[in-house]
Amino acid sequence: MKKFLIISMIVVGAVSLFALSVLNNQTSSLFSGSGKCQACHESDGNALSYQGKDVSPVTLWRSTMMAHSAKDPLWRAVVSEESHAHPEVSDVIESTCTRCHAPMGNRQAREDGSQTFNLSDLYADKLAQDGVSCTACHQIKNSEFENNESYSGMYEIDNSRKIFGPYENPLSMPMKNNVNYTPEYRKAIAHSELCATCHTLFAPFFDNDGNIAGTFPEQTPYLEWKISDYPQQGKSCQECHMPRIDDGIDIATTPVNNTTLRSPFWKHDFVGGNAYMLGILKNMEAGGSEMSGNATQFDQTIARTNANLKSAVDVKFNKEGDFIKVEVTNLTGHKLPSGIPFRRMWLEMIIKDQDNVVVYQSGTPTENGKLLEDPNNSPEHRDTILSEDQIQIWEATPADVDGKPTFALLKASNFKKDNRIPPKGFNRNAPTYDSCAIYGKALDDPNFGANGSDIVYYKLPDLKNGDYTVSVNLLYQTVKPGLVDYIKDVSTTEINDFVTLYDNNPNIPAVLYSGDQIITLSSIEENSDGTSIYYNDNKLLISSKVAVKANLLISDMNGRIVYKEEKNLARGKNTIYLDKLTPNAAYVVNMNFNSKKLTYKFIR
Repeated sequence: MKKFLIISMIVVGAVSLFALSVLNNQTSSLFSGSGKCQACHESDGNALSYQGKDVSPVTLWRSTMMAHSAKDPLWRAVVSEESHAHPEVSDVIESTCTRCHAPMGNRQAREDGSQTFNLSDLYADKLAQDGVSCTACHQIKNSEFENNESYSGMYEIDNSRKIFGPYENPLSMPMKNNVNYTPEYRKAIAHSELCATCHTLFAPFFDNDGNIAGTFPEQTPYLEWKISDYPQQGKSCQECHMPRIDDGIDIATTPVNNTTLRSPFWKHDFVGGNAYMLGILKNMEAGGSEMSGNATQFDQTIARTNANLKSAVDVKFNKEGDFIKVEVTNLTGHKLPSGIPFRRMWLEMIIKDQDNVVVYQSGTPTENGKLLEDPNNSPEHRDTILSEDQIQIWEATPADVDGKPTFALLKASNFKKDNRIPPKGFNRNAPTYDSCAIYGKALDDPNFGANGSDIVYYKLPDLKNGDYTVSVNLLYQTVKPGLVDYIKDVSTTEINDFVTLYDNNPNIPAVLYSGDQIITLSSIEENSDGTSIYYNDNKLLISSKVAVKANLLISDMNGRIVYKEEKNLARGKNTIYLDKLTPNAAYVVNMNFNSKKLTYKFIR
């Protein structure tokens, strides 16, 4: 009786609580809208609650990018631009893209005998606008997972009206009676391969004559995960993107006399790194657009997204000689950033003196999110930052058949640069590595990719001795400003709508890490026993308090040894001449003596 009363109260209150975000209740021969699922799978205070919080799938899903995949204004704008550029195949382009962004509309259209489902069809189909909804994912069969034929939206959904879930012996009659689906246990619903159907995308590309010349690995997070350490550790996509509750959860409010607890339970958070677009969707809802979530729900999903971003990395930094060493470690199961190559991540470093005056600043974006190195669209990978106008940016830069950077995905034949930090254990010898490879100067960086990390050295400016505060920020951007500059040259309804939204929503980067550290600058690098190294005017000056035999090794920033000697150091000052080293380059000195080691970095 208590359960029935709570259900009644929830239903009565639902009208006011979700007045601006009523879920879709339509049904087709294959699909039902999320509102149909909401009737039995929304928390009543007992069922689908955990530690006093609503963990029901529909509540968490309704303010995600998955719920709004068909309404995503950036996606619509990019598809519109590609259709404008290739009008002769616009139906093919849009029908391909809606396979994953509007799966219920696209699949139903094919079931009904249509060969196309374009943007105009989407705008007229409310069920299709329900995005990646419940009955889309939960009807995907797994027969094609093993041979990789399900990539690029080639999932299989038939007309058997079977709903697959992760629990054995499901109670079937309530679902049969209410929505005409038969629930069935299918362990593949909890496997990464389910996500791979749409999160592994190979797109055709055109050459300069307008002919299809091959396929381009546009998005490969699954393949990146597949050749990392994570599969062997039993960590799937769902482990991170659908946080697990191991305690038993009552997963339905009906029938009222059934309180079977299911474990584990996966929360349908579906958060990644797209807090910026979620903010735009929230503002669209406030402006009267029909969304699945309301402002409060969007705020909650944005908060979870930002927390997810912060958990994606580990950052450490310290002073080494004339440098600040920054190590960024990727804690995710795919590259960072991953997915569509419109995203980027970079380091900002600010140094202030004891009077709080900025004496060094690198990587600080403008108010509209642009960077100094933006104009060429492909700043090179850097292992050493020698001046303030240089920035280490982790990103993927597609290139056309002529090797020129491009934002046009249907012209992208390969990558000019891909230095996105790979996950731990990323196997460059794996058979599928070529589909998610590293490109550009990162390949020659000995500090890149090892154990899922990258090390960047910042040359300290010439400053007087004293204490300084070094601030390091790791920043992330979902939408490169250059992409917006590119598409806004074309006038379509979708592009104009997105550009207006973009202009009204500052592209402020998300902060994945922020840390401060006080360093002391002196002209000498010294260890605890007083032995010191100092470089000046092509000479390495070593001061030792005792006579000692030392092994000296000097290498460039690519790890190439340029000087090696076992040297008997005299007590006092010792001089080593280095006039044969390449000028304007960075070097590392490693000196081993008496079971001790002293490291020093300098610029010749």
